Amino acid sequence: ASIIDDSPFQASGYAPMNYDRTFKGHITLRTALVLSRNVPAVKLAQEVTPEKVVRNAQNMGISTLVTSGSNNDITLAMALGGLTRGVTPLDIASAYGVLANQGVRVEPVTILKVVDRNGKVLEQHTPKERMVINEKVAFLLTDMMKGVIQYGTGTGANIGRPAAGKTGTTDEHKDAWFVGFTPDLSTAVWIGFDSNGTLDGTTGGETPATIWQIFMRDATANMPAKDFPRPRGIISA
Repeated sequence: ASIIDDSPFQASGYAPMNYDRTFKGHITLRTALVLSRNVPAVKLAQEVTPEKVVRNAQNMGISTLVTSGSNNDITLAMALGGLTRGVTPLDIASAYGVLANQGVRVEPVTILKVVDRNGKVLEQHTPKERMVINEKVAFLLTDMMKGVIQYGTGTGANIGRPAAGKTGTTDEHKDAWFVGFTPDLSTAVWIGFDSNGTLDGTTGGETPATIWQIFMRDATANMPAKDFPRPRGIISA
């Protein structure tokens, strides 16, 4: 519910703009996130410092960040995905999984177990888990991200059950993302080019959100619909 000013901003020659090239003035952080406003994201990164944002991203599983040298990712542009190496779909799905998992990071793994022809377990993976963000923070951010799907830029991803997510669209429409999660499953959809192609205006709230919606509707069909658990100490107003 904190208020931030969506207004023209410049720092050291960096002047980010919103997607629609307009400003909405004083809005809540929830509104800024739901409507995918760029300038408030950069202002917030400046307030908490890019160093802390990068550290949190690394703790949540983003492995591609450059933190040293003359060209590194500890910049305000990082708040909008302006990264040296970008991110991988696996990393971003895993990071969103931290929010779905009440702040607990679980390292991704491809093989859960190996069994022989008689069903005897030969090897079995033991999940590596650790708390990386406060569970109240995870819940509040998840609750804000539910609004993205309910009435924000990601309404095309609505699957008729509690889910949270975020759209992403890069400059010149070279990449489009929708990343989201239910209490049981985190999924990232990326559309783009390994070369310098263009998506002809496609945004994250269009084709990626539709793909996510179709996949997640089927993937969760046999899972009971449930909301994200609310930790003690959260107060509504």
